[in-house]
Amino acid sequence: AKSISGLGLDFNEADPYAHGFKASDATDQEPLFFKLLRLETTLKDLNATFIQYAELLAKLSGGDLIKADEFNELAKDLNNNVRDAATALKIDVSEDGAERLAIISTAAALLAEQFIRNKQRRYLVDFLSENQKAVEGFTELGQYATSLLAHELQVEYLVKERGLFASWRQAGTAARKAEVAAQLLELGFKTGQSLDLLKALDRVYGQLASTHRSLKVGVEKGEVSTASLIATIERAAKLHGELEAANKAAVAKKGA
Repeated sequence: AKSISGLGLDFNEADPYAHGFKASDATDQEPLFFKLLRLETTLKDLNATFIQYAELLAKLSGGDLIKADEFNELAKDLNNNVRDAATALKIDVSEDGAERLAIISTAAALLAEQFIRNKQRRYLVDFLSENQKAVEGFTELGQYATSLLAHELQVEYLVKERGLFASWRQAGTAARKAEVAAQLLELGFKTGQSLDLLKALDRVYGQLASTHRSLKVGVEKGEVSTASLIATIERAAKLHGELEAANKAAVAKKGA
């Protein structure tokens, strides 16, 4: 039998609230359940980060009072969130990749400071233009997380399917065979539902970059509105919520 040591928690002396499963530190030993939990949490965190980014854009474009140092602190927090998500996805976040894994690039942040100080629209246009590549990188990270979760869901399905096939072959009565067949059918429906939600989520992430680009075009015309960008990421959050609810319902039914 495999050791259950990976099911225990690890703590961090520097942070009294930090915790994590021991198995999550070694990908090859990480139980499937933990992989799914880690990926779902990462998607949720990415959604929250982009909502904060969109709200920050709304502050900038809406003329709300925000100081340069406040903007820089918020940008730093958002970029740290993105790197934390990348770490959870086992992506290298070394110094070389730090700038690549940012939702607000260094160059874009400098342009934002210019806009805050001068309130000239061209600086906001330049900020959005300069930061387009960073946003595209962020959406690719979201799509990568979505594809990983889809893969793990397929792996989970195949493991359960194998077990149900074995149960069906070993069933001694027609009633038991029918019961196992019903479980297999339900598993297929629930897995298909989750994969459909992930596909829709992947598409929404794909729309974020183009919506962000459209925002720049609007600012150039003097039509400043972040409503479409916020609505798009809120759609992503809603889809993730539906996926989370479906998975919780499946777990609850299994435990009943």
